[in-house]
Amino acid sequence: MEKTSNLLEKLVNIRSSPRVSNKEIALFLEELFKGFEKWKLRQENDGVELFNLIVKIPSDDRKGKPLMVLMHTDTVEGSWFQKAKVESGKVIGLGSCDMKAGIACIIKAALKKKYPRDLYLCFSSDEESKGKGAELIKERITREEFELILIPEPSSMNAYDSQNSCVAYQVFTRGKSKHGSLNRKENNFGDNAIVKMSRIINYLNKELEEDKDIESQNIGVISGGVKTNIVPENCYMKFEQRFKPGINIDEKIKKTSSDIEEIGGKLDIRFKGDYFKLNNDSARERIREILEKRGVNCFEKFPAWSEAGIFKELGPCMVLGPGNLEAAHTENEYVDVKDLELFEKIYEEIFEKI
Repeated sequence: MEKTSNLLEKLVNIRSSPRVSNKEIALFLEELFKGFEKWKLRQENDGVELFNLIVKIPSDDRKGKPLMVLMHTDTVEGSWFQKAKVESGKVIGLGSCDMKAGIACIIKAALKKKYPRDLYLCFSSDEESKGKGAELIKERITREEFELILIPEPSSMNAYDSQNSCVAYQVFTRGKSKHGSLNRKENNFGDNAIVKMSRIINYLNKELEEDKDIESQNIGVISGGVKTNIVPENCYMKFEQRFKPGINIDEKIKKTSSDIEEIGGKLDIRFKGDYFKLNNDSARERIREILEKRGVNCFEKFPAWSEAGIFKELGPCMVLGPGNLEAAHTENEYVDVKDLELFEKIYEEIFEKI
């Protein structure tokens, strides 16, 4: 049986960013799980054909509720994609850390032997963009109830039992195009789309300071205007906010939308992802017993967002995977080979003992 690092190289070599169909990686996974019950769910994002895959690996004695592992096959849209390489004990390449390392370790552990519980391995298509694939998977298996839902995102040797919610917005402002010399002080705010947007940014920064429920905020994209001597007619911005677990984000969205509209902007929601929190004390202690002896810290709050927010009603969730989160979404993304070996064993033990 091939090494986990070799399997990871094969996965990294299959390009699967949001603008590229993940059909090739879906076919690769189907072949690996030949002979097992499978469901393939097709979707389309902006004209790109995508596939989500559910694989059921039955146990011999069907002890209690099944386990689920939730994995995304896509990567960020990295212009630096290249074939995987192994250097200084690291597998380097786009997606190696987030989250094809977790996928490789799960596959190796799942195929090694039979376990006491049925395993559902779920591979979603677009976690890094619209997150619709996970919704399709949830609709297909929503009648199931799971003992544990494991998400093998890179976790920097931590086990995460909660995560913040995440809301991504886009904002538009409009002004009145004319010669810059005519844009006098008294009408600058109303006529200049960029000035309007600057006031919205000031509002957001003030909210970040005053609203204790906001964990983080990032203004990531802004565009507007043509030339310095033309008053900008349009301005466009994208930003995101993350809120503490348990916060009603619909109320936050309603307030932000109302306030921004009053300033002169139009707000749209690009993405809304819910929080999760592991409240099952029995599962928590069994997991702690497995992980602490292997040097994994229990428990922290996941600083990013994962698809656990979609599946939390189906069972207790946990984020735990090989690789450092700091390496994800970077040009020199990597994972240590020793992490692959460690997490393959950790997953085996979880499948055996949970």
